[in-house]
Formats: sequence, structure tokens, C-alpha cells
Amino acid sequence: MFSIEVMWTASLKSVANDNSSPEIHQKTGHKGHPSLRKALAYFYSILMNRTIDVNKEILVTAGALHGIHITAKSYLNPGDEMFTKEELLFIGQLCEKYDVLIMSDEVSQFHYYEGHHHTRIGDIYMNYADILIDSNGEQWGKLFVNNGWRIGWVIGPDHLLWPLRVSLITSIVAVPTPTQMAFAIGLEIENQRLNTNQSFYNWLKNDTLFKRNRFLKILNGTGIDVIKPNSGYFIVAVY
Repeated sequence: MFSIEVMWTASLKSVANDNSSPEIHQKTGHKGHPSLRKALAYFYSILMNRTIDVNKEILVTAGALHGIHITAKSYLNPGDEMFTKEELLFIGQLCEKYDVLIMSDEVSQFHYYEGHHHTRIGDIYMNYADILIDSNGEQWGKLFVNNGWRIGWVIGPDHLLWPLRVSLITSIVAVPTPTQMAFAIGLEIENQRLNTNQSFYNWLKNDTLFKRNRFLKILNGTGIDVIKPNSGYFIVAVY
């Protein structure tokens, strides 16, 4: 059985036992620790098929971002019906027409089943200047089973990240350094496993699919009508 907790424990121990690195006791810059931003840039450059600037297009945060915006999920929650590429393009065109900022919530990007594929609006909508990809601490804590670390990030163009950086400086200043460094170690390991059978994301999809089918069988056996999701980890039942 895959144990992501073992990897996180080992990552934390590695950081804590490195006596040659006094930086773990110091505040990290407001953009986020360089090692974590580098790992994130590598990761999202592959996922989005575009080069992500490690210094300008990534902001490490703690917890969720709040503001006046449209949040675009690539699936409907609850219900977890995935949007098609055509639907996401249409949403992007509407937002461009009415000058609306898109904040794309990608919490379930690795929860998709049975031939479906998760598409981020930032992958296909070319007006990237109007899109922020929000991966807050609660989301990635659920994905990686470490929501106590409260680490998240935002991917987007520099001109949109600038006011978020100012807001971060005036609120929490910076995310704790040791956990950022440990998160970077774990993410670097997963970056090398990406799109292989050893990848945690691949294991997660199969594990969640097994649990989804188990719950569907139980609910169907009671006569409760359910909506079979093709992504995410929610099941809508009518009873």
C-alpha cells in the first residue's frame, strides 16, 4: 500500500537533521521558499504545457485566497461532473467579454475516472493573463494527506500576483520555512514519478475510484438514487 505519510515524515526529518542549513530557522521571502517554487514551476510547466516563471508566476500561500472573483472549477461540485474543453473555452470567452477575472480551483485535478481527463482552463484558454490557478492549503492538504501543514500556492501572471503578495505581506508575512522545504522535497520526488505507475497521483486515482465504487454499491443496495461522479470525491444522493 502506498503511504504518502512516510514520505512526508522522511522529508521533515531530512530538513530538521540538516545542521548545515541555518535558513530553516529564518523567515522565507514573501514569494515562497526557492526550492518549493522551483519544484512547483517544474510541475506546472509539465501539466500546463507552458513554461512557468519561478520568480514571477508562483506565490506560496497559507490557507485559501478570498476576494471578489469568479471561481471556475473544472468539475461541478457537488456532483463532480467534469466540464468539457468546449465548455471551459466558452466560460473563458464570457469572462474575457465582460472583463471578469478567473480563479481556477483545481483541487480534484487528479481525481478523474473511467477514461475522463481533467482539463484546466489555464491549459486551453489562451488568455492566460486573466487566470489565477488557486491551490490552497486545504486543497493540497486533502490531496497529500497533510492539511496540517497549511501550504498552498497560486499560479498566474505577475501583474495579478503582485496585489496578492502585498496582501500576504500585510497578513501572515510568510509561510513557515521548514514545512516549505520539506514539501519541496516530497514534491521533487513526485515530479520524478509523474506519469508513471509509481506516481502517488496514479495510486490516488485508483484508490479513490475503488472507494467511490464501494459507496455506490452500498447506496444502490439501499435503493437510494445517486449521481455517479466521473471526478472528485463527492457522491450526490437523493433520498
